[in-house]
Amino acid sequence: MNPTNNDCWVCPGIAQEHGLRVSGRRNALGSILPRRNCKWINGTAPAFTVAFGFNTDISPNDRLPIIKETHEASCIRSSCVKDISQGEIARVESRAQLDTDGYFAGYMVKAQPVGNYELRKCLNGMSVLRDRIKVAMTPGDQTRVVVGRMAIDLELKGILRGAPEMFNLSVHMREEDSLFQECIRTFMEVSFPGMAFLNKLESETKDVNMEIVRAVPKIRGPRSRPRKQTSVPYVEAYGYRGQSPEVLYLSPYEFSMLYHIKRVPEPFRKYCNSWSEWTDKGEKYYNDSRHSNDFMLIPGEHYKVNADVVEV
Repeated sequence: MNPTNNDCWVCPGIAQEHGLRVSGRRNALGSILPRRNCKWINGTAPAFTVAFGFNTDISPNDRLPIIKETHEASCIRSSCVKDISQGEIARVESRAQLDTDGYFAGYMVKAQPVGNYELRKCLNGMSVLRDRIKVAMTPGDQTRVVVGRMAIDLELKGILRGAPEMFNLSVHMREEDSLFQECIRTFMEVSFPGMAFLNKLESETKDVNMEIVRAVPKIRGPRSRPRKQTSVPYVEAYGYRGQSPEVLYLSPYEFSMLYHIKRVPEPFRKYCNSWSEWTDKGEKYYNDSRHSNDFMLIPGEHYKVNADVVEV
């Protein structure tokens, strides 16, 4: 960076004139001394002020030794300019980069206190892994396993978030969209259970060791309470989607995109909200047999979806 007409490079002569140090922690040698209109306000690079519109309090940190081309013309000390080799310039530049890296690594991105727990868990996991791979593994396999474990622990399981990120994740949490907090989308998307469809296809078409079930998913008894944490049977719901033209010709992805699977409660449930209604024989069967041990309501036979309330 070349100084402007109002700026000058700090050499020993300029430093002595303005009372600046040329050694120690507050060394100003090689920095740019801009013009100030107030002694209590730090100067800044003019280009930063024009670009950002305010005093950024930022100055270039990579300081090079004073040479003839950068020596201030108003300085009358000839001893400020010395013969500098390329090797010395390289050492000065390397030292400045190390100081910058140390500042950012040691201060700007220091780990949160909660990271101590994560590091202990990672070290304990590595100790267990070390004992496990000692037997019956080649050095190549050991390296592959260790690298894979480090990638998982450090990149996937070991992400440490600060307080602002934790608040953002909590405020914008959505159970149906795990990426809502970190991704703004302007397009339609859906979490598609592709592996479940592939497993079902293999179980139906290939000789695989899987139980083939060709039945409507099991119905809970009237006395049982629905569980809050249950997986939606997307594959079975798609297979039993019916013959309506609205759903018959949809692909599994289109079906998952356009339709949301929702359990319709039985008519006697308090939270039914009129989603279902009794059939002609369903209500009589419920009143006569609800105290029986083998009592079970069958959808479609004893109750059906109320089409006036629920869009099907």
